[in-house]
Amino acid sequence: MSAANHARSASARATIAARMLLSVVPTCHSRRRDGGLSRGFDDCFENGDGGEVHRILIDRARSRPELRAAMRAHHYESWADMAEQPAPPRPMTGNLFSM
Repeated sequence: MSAANHARSASARATIAARMLLSVVPTCHSRRRDGGLSRGFDDCFENGDGGEVHRILIDRARSRPELRAAMRAHHYESWADMAEQPAPPRPMTGNLFSM
């Protein structure tokens, strides 16, 4: 079982995914499209909150050019492209009509 399956939050799984992207050397000889990332990387997105993990990872890549470069090296070009765009506005929360 991978570390992602033991992580308690989407933020922790995004940290694991970022570390994997930054530490695994991409290989062109891998049969996998992701350049050699393991099943553990996939696990980061398969705990019911994959969309949130993805959002956090993209947010972090906005301020980390080395993470965007790693995304591109592992064939996640669309993720790097998203990270180069301004962050979308966050929806407002709470009671907007209270004074």
